[in-house]
Amino acid sequence: MEEKEKLGAEEMDGDAAEEDEEEISDEEDEEEEDAKPSTPEDFLKLGLEFKEGKDVPQNYKEAFKYFSVAAEGGLGKAMYNLALCFENGYGTGEDKERAMEWYRKAVDAGDTSAMVNLGLSYLAGDGVERDEKEAVKLFDAAAKANDPDGLYNVGLCMLNGWGVPRNETEGALAVRKAAMKNLPEAQNRLGFCYEKAIGVPPDNIEAAKWYTKAAKQGFAEAQHNLGFCYERGIGVEKDTVEAVEWYEKAAAQGNSAGLCALGECYRDNIGVKKNLPKAVRYFVLAARRGNKYAEQQLTKKPLKKVYAKMEKIKLKDE
Repeated sequence: MEEKEKLGAEEMDGDAAEEDEEEISDEEDEEEEDAKPSTPEDFLKLGLEFKEGKDVPQNYKEAFKYFSVAAEGGLGKAMYNLALCFENGYGTGEDKERAMEWYRKAVDAGDTSAMVNLGLSYLAGDGVERDEKEAVKLFDAAAKANDPDGLYNVGLCMLNGWGVPRNETEGALAVRKAAMKNLPEAQNRLGFCYEKAIGVPPDNIEAAKWYTKAAKQGFAEAQHNLGFCYERGIGVEKDTVEAVEWYEKAAAQGNSAGLCALGECYRDNIGVKKNLPKAVRYFVLAARRGNKYAEQQLTKKPLKKVYAKMEKIKLKDE
């Protein structure tokens, strides 16, 4: 009896195990079903993951596919990302016309990033006929939604008189609002406004402060500007070694002003030991990026002969 009962118990345990496996399998199937994208938000999330290479290998074609589904589902942020794909040829052929079409749809859906990008297109006449007033209208709509890029671009338009009467005071105020939202471009521009007294009283300490905020976020133009402040003692204690460090950060991002500044430092013994071949290299890199000042320096003493000699060596090596 004991053996029979024992055998019966094993049979029962086996049946229970099979039932448990079936339950686990059912649960896994349910989890797989839950994991499948089903809403526009799900498809947008997947699209962003493939676009950014987040948790998956970067794949623009997959991103485009998911953005398309999410956009057709009426999601403004997906429409914006789909427009970016068409504008830049991410995962599809470049198509400015369709990019503008999807930007407009995203704007109608209330997406502020689309408002800014479409505004920039109107401002530059890229993909649409140039229309500064339409650009300002779009920037203003984004600014009213408290979008930092909208505020910044409205400010730039006011500072320069693009599509609106020039008003430096109001322009600087809009730029300040964007800078307070930690937008590095706006922080750099606000620093420039304080340095040059554009719409605000001149204040070199404030200029250096805002350049620093933008530079620490990795904004190359601000890194060059902060380096210049340290080189000349503008709003900060003069420190040529610190200046070179900031110039190097800007130059590492390909900023031509930063490259030129390093060329000058190595040419003139500013914060580093004089090294004319190095100076030439930095000016050459800047010149390749279209910097006319750099081109001129290579034709003047003391770099002219060094540059000519380096070019000859280069030709021999080739």
